[in-house]
Amino acid sequence: VLWARWSRRVPNQSFGQDEQLITVLSATGLGPDRTVALVGRTDGAAEVWDVATGQRLVRWKPEGVVHVNHLALAQAPQGPLLVANWSNGRLGAYNLKTERGVLQPYDGGSVDAFCVTDREGEPVCITAHDDLRLVVREVPTLQTILERRKATKAGIYALHAFQEGGRLVLLTAGDHFRRAPLGASVAKRLRLTSGREP
Repeated sequence: VLWARWSRRVPNQSFGQDEQLITVLSATGLGPDRTVALVGRTDGAAEVWDVATGQRLVRWKPEGVVHVNHLALAQAPQGPLLVANWSNGRLGAYNLKTERGVLQPYDGGSVDAFCVTDREGEPVCITAHDDLRLVVREVPTLQTILERRKATKAGIYALHAFQEGGRLVLLTAGDHFRRAPLGASVAKRLRLTSGREP
């Protein structure tokens, strides 16, 4: 089965060069016909690049942050939102349309896994923390909607959320290459959690 083929019609190009190293990279859609690269850097800058043109569309670096750990793009009625998490545990959301950002106050601990999804038609950010908390936050304000302490018995290092039968479902996994926080065990299998709330 042929699953990939090199296409000479698509030119190779380099873009996104900077003094700072890239810590996070993903690609997603921005509208129906535009693919963008989400780039996080060691200096804390979160960037959005147009893949077709190689043009940087956004560079957001709030004061007091370094080393981007996670990035995602959420679609919201007020415009596309770049959601970021930094190594110091801070979370932020930046509206690409209004060019305004919100930085959540540090609430202790670090974020080990992160995803953005829809909940009842509104974007939310779900974070798994090193102290085993799962937190659901409204985007773009990052206000806590739901928090479960000791949500699991193992550290969560990978997290994906999706809708299944009208319910929010979390797919989580531990990472045996990382040290378990606070003496917790590390998951060795995938776990599905479903219900009205994670």
